[in-house]
Amino acid sequence: MLNEFPDYEADGATGKKNLLYRIGKFKGKMLYITFNALTCVTMMMSPLFGVSAKVIFFYFPFLLIALYLIFLMIKNRHEDARKLEVMCGLNIAVNVGTALAYILAYI
Repeated sequence: MLNEFPDYEADGATGKKNLLYRIGKFKGKMLYITFNALTCVTMMMSPLFGVSAKVIFFYFPFLLIALYLIFLMIKNRHEDARKLEVMCGLNIAVNVGTALAYILAYI
């Protein structure tokens, strides 16, 4: 969701109706914050559902980044194009890191 923000105006101009364009920037921001926070919570609760507890160790750096992204979104830092670019890169790192944490927990 966050990585759709830089293209919002261009997507609207070309008729590309992705989720962010359909629901708007404010609702998209709220949806991103909500699901990012839920991901953090579910990752930390994973060991309660049979996932190796090592997942928390591997996920922790990405948890900090994810929480930082939530903070930046709440503070509307995504409206600055330069900061949004960095945020999008960090978002990709969190997405990859989440999967990597699960993989490393079982190696």
